[in-house]
Amino acid sequence: MTTSDYCLIVCGDTPTSRSLASAMVYGCIPLFLGSRWRGLCDPPCKQGFGWKVAGIQNPHLPYQDVIPWNIFPELEEQRFIDHHGIDDLTSLFHRVDDNDKTRLRSIMDSTWKGWVYGWGDPWTSDQFGRATEYLWRSFQNQLQQQPQQQQPQQREEKDRE
Repeated sequence: MTTSDYCLIVCGDTPTSRSLASAMVYGCIPLFLGSRWRGLCDPPCKQGFGWKVAGIQNPHLPYQDVIPWNIFPELEEQRFIDHHGIDDLTSLFHRVDDNDKTRLRSIMDSTWKGWVYGWGDPWTSDQFGRATEYLWRSFQNQLQQQPQQQQPQQREEKDRE
């Protein structure tokens, strides 16, 4: 991963698997195979196989408020399987130029500490990454985007009017 431009991210136990975090930490541009990481289930995905499809509103990626995931490369899974991946990879390597790679790596560099919980011995180390901070910030942003639910008393008063 430390010497590769791209790391293929395939579904594992979850649509993104641990390899996504490893790729981000090591500076290897994630190359997503299929659409499951976006919460979709395009062929050859089968509904209910191993995990629940999250849907477009709840994709399987962290830090959506910090990382613009939609600009990372994706290959169509069924086409990749049918053509043994060669044409798709060749096309991708021609399509993503050095400026694109620089932009993607810049995003990865700016969020690097968000993938690291800490260094050294977990009991004695005081050197922390920013993963917990990023998770809390993402959680807070999601809560702020949810419509405020009316309190039961407010609903009753509104119904009486």
